[in-house]
Formats: sequence, structure tokens, C-alpha cells
Amino acid sequence: MKSFLKLAFVGTLASGETVQNFIIDPSPPGRPVLEKTVDYFTSRTMPSVVLGSSGIYLYQSSGNLSGPWTMSVIDPEGDFYERARAFTYPGDPYPGVVASRSGQLVWYANPLNSGGDPAQPWPRILINPNAGCHDLHVADLDGNGKPDIACSATFFAGTQSFIAFQNNWNDWQIVNNPFRDTSGAGIGDSIGFVSINGSPRTHVVGATPSGVYWFENPGNRTGAWVPHLVGNGGSNNGVSETAVATVAYGGPSDAIIAGAGEEPNGPWTPGLVAFFAGSNPRALWTAKSLDSTYRAIHEINSGNLAGSPLFIVAEQESVSSQCNSAGYDEHPSIAACRVVLFEYQGGAFTPITELSNLGTHNQSFVMYNGGLAIAGANHNSYGATDPALHLWLVTDGSSP
Repeated sequence: MKSFLKLAFVGTLASGETVQNFIIDPSPPGRPVLEKTVDYFTSRTMPSVVLGSSGIYLYQSSGNLSGPWTMSVIDPEGDFYERARAFTYPGDPYPGVVASRSGQLVWYANPLNSGGDPAQPWPRILINPNAGCHDLHVADLDGNGKPDIACSATFFAGTQSFIAFQNNWNDWQIVNNPFRDTSGAGIGDSIGFVSINGSPRTHVVGATPSGVYWFENPGNRTGAWVPHLVGNGGSNNGVSETAVATVAYGGPSDAIIAGAGEEPNGPWTPGLVAFFAGSNPRALWTAKSLDSTYRAIHEINSGNLAGSPLFIVAEQESVSSQCNSAGYDEHPSIAACRVVLFEYQGGAFTPITELSNLGTHNQSFVMYNGGLAIAGANHNSYGATDPALHLWLVTDGSSP
């Protein structure tokens, strides 16, 4: 096992938020470093972090976020890529991890739930033997009381989206390519869940080459997920690689955030956009440009801090030559790879907190002591200026 500790800075933002930057590991194992997931894997009070690259690893702190952080091995082998999510089987006190490993979707069951040692390798349960996913989310999609998994396509692996419906912990039904637009084209590398007009069903949002869509949940495993166009995809087919997320901002339907991805056909011209539904969410939504300069966004996550809806958007290390040694520079006029928290204030999403200007590939967060504990790191495929695994703690100035 290895232990790491470094506290980089403590700062107070003009908006009243305070950011602390803890470096969990200055040089994470493997390359590229892709999956980063934070949750209460080993304690009810202290979050721990899972990182996937070549192998998948657990980082724990015995005391507080200052560490020291100790790394152990969940699985020493396998090619782990893009997203991982915490997954709690009904009745278990501690979550496990769902991850894409070497072309398959797997679930690592947390040994703590059966009296085992989480610092030892975790049991691996196969969910989909034929495909992994670039992005994934967990929710009960068919109403049977068991969490299911919705997976996006993977551009580089050439797989389609799918749903893994849970029958039992070791029994899953795979439904392939359920999220298609009116032309039959499937969604790209990103997927999200969206609430529509207070419906009890969990609906899905994604982007195809023709635009951003939400897909209406039929409430069962066999019905069609009807596509509804949210907004135009811009001037090129790169929209299918656009990052998407949804924010519960207080309207009848969640807002949908779409951001410019980097593959396969260049950036999406609008950059970063918020879509808002009108009285009829099946009609086109109103698009509001937040910042057209954003490029190479890989993941957007949403939540709430001190009662304010928010999302976190991050540019990758390849977006600016300031952030990599390979010379990549997708917006030469901006010498930064922004990792920024946007809050919904006064009827608009406003950038209020910068976590880093050196980028991150994926980021994941949980609530911690009234604030947000956010794990993130660059994938370091291009010689990242900042290769470290971070844990940013954002607290509101009005919070205890």
C-alpha cells in the first residue's frame, strides 16, 4: 500500500464559497487515468475515492480529508475506462462500484458488506459480457424496485447504448440500443437522467448527430423510449460526443446542460448551453448560451450546495497548451483548462467557483459536512501539467 498527503491551497471566492484542494496522489498508477469516483465506500463519515486505469484502486483516509491517504488494489488487472459509479445493492450499507473493464460492464461488490477487508481485492460480478460504456447512470428504470444501469455508446470501442435491467444481483437483462432519434441514430458517448414535469419515471437525455434529445421512459422493459428533440446539435456531427447533464433548478422539468466534446468531428460550436423546457416539454426547448468558448468537455455533474442548484464542468488537459506537454491547444485565446462550478442564481446559471485552471478528465462528488467533496484528475495521456488525483472541498460561506 502507498500513502499520500498534500494540501495545495485554501481560498475564499468572491461568491462566498471556500475551496480546499487536497492532493490524494501526485502520480496515480497507470495511464490513461480515467475513472474517478468518490463515495462513502468504507465509512459512514469519511469519503473514499476509487480510481480506474490499468487496474482499479481504492484510496482511504483514516482521519480527515488531509490524509494520509492509503491506496489499495480492488483489481490489479484490466483496462478501465471513462466513467465508474457507486452502486448500492438494496440492503447493503456500503456501496460497491460499477465500471467498464476490458470491454465488459462489471460490478465490484464491496467486501465490507460481507465482513471482508476493503483493502483486499473486491469480488467482481459480470453485468454485460459484450460491452462497457463511456458514461453510465444508476436508477430503477422499470419500476420493480431494483436499481438498473443506463449506458451510453462508446465511440472508440464501437458499441451502442444499452440498459442493464436487474433481475437479481447476478442476473441482468441487457436491452441494446434503446435510445435512438427519429432517424434511428443512437446516442453518443454521454447520457443523463432527466425529470420531466414531475413524472415519477426516470427519463434519459443524450445527443445524436441531429441534436440533443430526451427519451421518454415507457415504464417497462419492452416499450420504445420515444425521442423528443430538445435542441439543434450545432454545425457538425460532433454533437453526438457532447457531454450532457441535467440540473433540478426548480422548474417543472430539469434543465439540460450540453457541452462541447472533442471527438469525433471537432467541437460543438455553441460551447456550453443550458436548455429549458416550456409548458410543453415535447416541443423544442429554449437554449441559452452560457459560454461559447468551452472546448473538450468530458463530464458534467450536477447537484446542490446550500440550497443552490449547480453543475460542475471541466475541460480536459488537451484543450490548452498550458495544461499539456504535447502542444494541444483548442482555444489559443484562453490559456487555461477550466474546472468551474456554475450556480443557478437570479434565473440564470453563473460561473462562481474555479476549482482548477489545469483541467480534469472526469470528476465525481458527494456531500461532505455540508459541502461538496469533488474527486478529479487529468487522464495524463498528453503529458498533463497537473497529473495529480485531487479532492476539492467546496463549502458555502453561510454553511456551518
